[in-house]
Amino acid sequence: MRTFIVPREEVEFRGNWDVMGLRATGSVDYTITDVFVPASFTHTPDSIIPERGGSLFTMGILGLTQLGHTGFAIGVGRRVLDELGGFVRDRTPLRGGRVAPLADTEGF
Repeated sequence: MRTFIVPREEVEFRGNWDVMGLRATGSVDYTITDVFVPASFTHTPDSIIPERGGSLFTMGILGLTQLGHTGFAIGVGRRVLDELGGFVRDRTPLRGGRVAPLADTEGF
């Protein structure tokens, strides 16, 4: 398997990924038609020797992909914690008021 890079001008972006949770990922379908890709613009997915771009690219395409996925996962986790905190703070105790609300306990 080879990964390749082409100039943006050679790509027709479809812009069709307006789905909840993916809008900000930059993910889109695209079409590339009749474009020659020189061998120097291709690499294996596990390559970590950059042809251009500086030391950041020694992470390789898999490392760079993981950076993007990590940001998404952290954002989702942050939202879960925010929603859970709001849910617990707004919840009325069901135990007749004798026990502290969950939001006020040390465990929470």
